[in-house]
Amino acid sequence: MKKMTKGQWEAKISEAMIKFEKEFMGRGPTETVTYIIRDVI
Repeated sequence: MKKMTKGQWEAKISEAMIKFEKEFMGRGPTETVTYIIRDVI
């Protein structure tokens, strides 16, 4: 299995947040930005 880069992790988290908000709240953002800095997201 290939190791994911920091940028790939940030993209996956952003996608998950968009999906969560659309599924559970009925609406949400079309774009998000995620930063991982040390142990903070």
